[in-house]
Amino acid sequence: MTLTLLGTQQFGYEGDNTLNIPQIKELSKTYFGKNGKLYYAHSDEVVENIIHTIYALSKHGVLHVIPTGMGVNHSFIIKGKPEQEMYGFGKAVACAGHINIKDGYITYIDNCTGHYESNQDQLRIAAKYLLDKGALSEDIVLHFEFDENNILNQELLFSNLCFEEINTIGIESILENYSEFY
Repeated sequence: MTLTLLGTQQFGYEGDNTLNIPQIKELSKTYFGKNGKLYYAHSDEVVENIIHTIYALSKHGVLHVIPTGMGVNHSFIIKGKPEQEMYGFGKAVACAGHINIKDGYITYIDNCTGHYESNQDQLRIAAKYLLDKGALSEDIVLHFEFDENNILNQELLFSNLCFEEINTIGIESILENYSEFY
């Protein structure tokens, strides 16, 4: 599948605007610098000033950030390779949603992906992981979207968490809720 895309320069990509899904996946891959800043893996350029774009954090801790207007959704980010049996189907992610990045640091992150929404625990664990990597801005807003019609215990919900609250998240206490998998 080949897409003609506007906005590939947001990746620091200087080629033509015709990209296929594996190319978009590679262009969207980031890494955490020693200072915690996010860099695009293909160009070593800082991910700068991105507002409300999609992200997916793989189960291996790789953060993919796709600038707005690329014409793809979350499921395109984490896919198998063309030669693999399940190519074309989205793989499990640690978390996905929307993200804001300013000067290489995450200032906003949520779980809002549309048909698939990471649960509250996934978002908390992802936020703690990103905090431990040094990638969160001190003015971070962690926002959890939920469907009020399908929620069992609204007392467990949070709307927004700040940097200090994310820092207190205990991964072990979350994983204890999933003892059969832990």
